[in-house]
Amino acid sequence: MRQTALAMNIHRNTLSNRLQKIETLTGINLSNAQQRLSLQIALIAARFIS
Repeated sequence: MRQTALAMNIHRNTLSNRLQKIETLTGINLSNAQQRLSLQIALIAARFIS
């Protein structure tokens, strides 16, 4: 989490809050690898569709 926050140039609490918001809005548990993969595939598919 620390490295990702540094790469995004944001505080790690900000990153944590954003991830929590994503979980709340999507209903996806980002701690679950299969659900993270499903979200990633959906985002890639959305790029191809638009």
